[in-house]
This record gives sequence, structure tokens and C-alpha cells, in this order.
Amino acid sequence: MSLAGVRSNRGDSYQTSVAFDWALNILSNDKYQWLEIDSTSSDASESPISVDDVVIGLTDGSMICCQCKKNQNDFKPWSVADLGNELVKTARFMADNPKSQVIFYTRGSFGALAKLREYLATQPDDVAYQTSLTKDHQKTDTALARLITGIPGISTYELLRRTTFEISPEIERMQEFLIERLDRLISNAE
Repeated sequence: MSLAGVRSNRGDSYQTSVAFDWALNILSNDKYQWLEIDSTSSDASESPISVDDVVIGLTDGSMICCQCKKNQNDFKPWSVADLGNELVKTARFMADNPKSQVIFYTRGSFGALAKLREYLATQPDDVAYQTSLTKDHQKTDTALARLITGIPGISTYELLRRTTFEISPEIERMQEFLIERLDRLISNAE
């Protein structure tokens, strides 16, 4: 298999591991109803779900959509520019689904985006968030704002409030954790 094929296969394994983790959550928590990988479902307006790597339906009608990015080229941190199209899709999805959220997964780092998201978690509201941004935060927030301009009802604050950035261990370690969790639910996890 070519190097590109091997990398693609590992990316697929990564996405499957994230989906498997969510499948175990669904089995153990009644608030989750269903799961799709590479979803072809439609939201309330009958348009396809744009953040579709892993989609989880909740009993309250909301969704959690997951975007899986195994790692960035040369293992650099993901930036707003690197995730541009995915962030636009996320904002549009959120505008159409006001109760839903998005989780970005990677084995690397989300750098300034994760830093800004962590900062937002310390702010009580949009006004406090906007008025106390540091220069570094302003730079990231401005880049994000440029991407989502024209998407009604979604500010950078709202986008980040409903988005989380998860960093995962190595794929093999993820799979070990999944087997450990599954072992608690069934008699022959292997």
C-alpha cells in the first residue's frame, strides 16, 4: 500500500475510534439516541448535515456533530485558516440547529483556537468576552469573524461556546481504552 493509502487508512481508523467511543456512550447513557458515521442525514430544513464525520442524535432533538482530523501536516497546530472550510460548515450547521454542538477531534493541537476557546470558558457572556480579549485572542477572534461573516445568528462567541476541541491519544491507545470500556459492558470485548 502506498504511503498516502496508509495515511488515509489511519485517518479512517481514527474516525472509527471516535465513533466507537460515542457508540459506547450511546449504550450507557439514555440521553443519546443514535449515531451515524459519514452522515447522510438531513437537519430540520432538509439539507444534509455539513459536519458529518460522526453525528450523534440526542433525545431532546439536538445533535452533536464531530469533525475528525487525525493530525495536521508536519504535526503543526491547526489554525483558523487550516480549518476555514470546516469552521464555516460548523457555523452554518449551528445557525440551522440552535441547540446542537460541534466537537473537533485531533491527535495534534488546536493551538490558538483552543486557547481562545479556553479563554471564552472563563467569560460570562459575549460582551465580557469581546471587551477583554488580549491581542493574541483578538487576532484569532478576528480571523474567525472574517470566516463567519454573513451567517446570521452566529457570532465568534456563539460559535466557540458551542464548539469544543478534543485532543486524542495515539490511535492504538484509543483502541485500548475502547476495549477497556467495552469489557465493562459485555463478556468478550475482544
